[in-house]
Amino acid sequence: MAEFYGKLTGRGASVSRAGQRNYGLTTIAASWEGAIQVILSHNYEIKQNEFNIQMIPWHGHGKYIDLAKGQLNGENINLIDKYRYNYTDRNNYSIVEIK
Repeated sequence: MAEFYGKLTGRGASVSRAGQRNYGLTTIAASWEGAIQVILSHNYEIKQNEFNIQMIPWHGHGKYIDLAKGQLNGENINLIDKYRYNYTDRNNYSIVEIK
């Protein structure tokens, strides 16, 4: 039986994918400016399902920035990067601290 479930909808069609507890599930949503990756996994030590969300480069564009991680039951959620990146264009951005 699947522990994780992913669904992708675009241009009128939907597809889904299941992930087992021992393999997890990784999804990537991308544009030419970068991508967002979501990883779902099971932590056997604490017996909880966890998530990890990060920005990743895509075809040479974008940055590696950890955004958040935690447990899918809503406990122990951590925003990794306490800064917000305000992009004005692909090469210029300012950094604002999130309070």
